[in-house]
Amino acid sequence: MKTLIVTGMLGAGKTTFVQNYLKHTTEKTVVLVNDFGKLGIDAELLKSDAGETIELPSGCVCCTLKFDLITTLNRIISDIKPQQLIVEPSGIASPSGIIEALNEVGITEYTVIGIIDSVDFLDIYNAQMYGEFFEDQIRNSDILLINKIDLVTTQDVLKIVKILEALNQSAIILPTVKAKINIDLPHPRVTKKQYNNKHHLHVESIAVSLPADTELATIESLFRELLEKKHGNVFRAKALFTSPEGTFVVDIASGKLYTRKLDRTVDRGRLVIVTDHESKERIKERLSLL
Repeated sequence: MKTLIVTGMLGAGKTTFVQNYLKHTTEKTVVLVNDFGKLGIDAELLKSDAGETIELPSGCVCCTLKFDLITTLNRIISDIKPQQLIVEPSGIASPSGIIEALNEVGITEYTVIGIIDSVDFLDIYNAQMYGEFFEDQIRNSDILLINKIDLVTTQDVLKIVKILEALNQSAIILPTVKAKINIDLPHPRVTKKQYNNKHHLHVESIAVSLPADTELATIESLFRELLEKKHGNVFRAKALFTSPEGTFVVDIASGKLYTRKLDRTVDRGRLVIVTDHESKERIKERLSLL
């Protein structure tokens, strides 16, 4: 079974990569999503693209979810029997935990694709914001996609390449826009060195349902407030909802607001915000006004 692990920090472009990839594959595929937040948005976005999407509960795969992951993998192998498995962990999950779970069920051949957000990378790396956790995602990758190169200078891209090459000399490094690649993925290495890191980011998530009459302007106004840090720190925010104006995905990533219209409806609107413990109550208070 061909197996891909797609890693990257919050907002780097993991779901976008998976959506692009699924458009060009004919193999029977299962996508396993570990979305951070009780109301999974990424799993909903992938439903129309994948043969089957399975959503794990929110949390850290390297801790309490490891057992759930192993159980789910065994069910996928025995019941669904796909030709291809794609695992998309949340941006706060260490790939080491995913790899350990795969090995537990006998999957020893896999390709790890790391999505790098070129807009935030240099600031995060220089500030050592995430330490070993951040480097774990890079060191365990077979392919590193430097995404969003259209939003940065060529000089910045070259700096990022230099850092990535120092951290992972064996990875294939590709610059991308909207996480699109034009080459076939290489065959997985059977034997590879695994860099173990038991740490993960300690963040808080807030998930709320959105009513059917939610207006786009209301969500965009809220997200602008979040960008301006009026209610505290926000690492990531995403909303998916069907309103009288249509169905929209509103997203905060790389310090910017993105709005995208979908050509289908969703059964339930939802909003997920990833923040820190200190900001959680202030943000919940603001959400109560929706």
